[in-house]
Amino acid sequence: MEEPTSDIQWHPAFFEAIQLELEEYRDVLIFNIEYDLTAAPLKIDVVIIKKRKNVVIKKNRQC
Repeated sequence: MEEPTSDIQWHPAFFEAIQLELEEYRDVLIFNIEYDLTAAPLKIDVVIIKKRKNVVIKKNRQC
């Protein structure tokens, strides 16, 4: 019996969720999905770049 694969494509959903979470700062952030880190196949899931240094992003939540 073949084992089920665990290749769930969660990156697009996570990318959309992080954009929604930071929507109020959208004008000062750049979102890149699966950004290539090197010429090799290494990738990071999401890169968020703040376009303006003077903007304070208050998104720390305690559960």
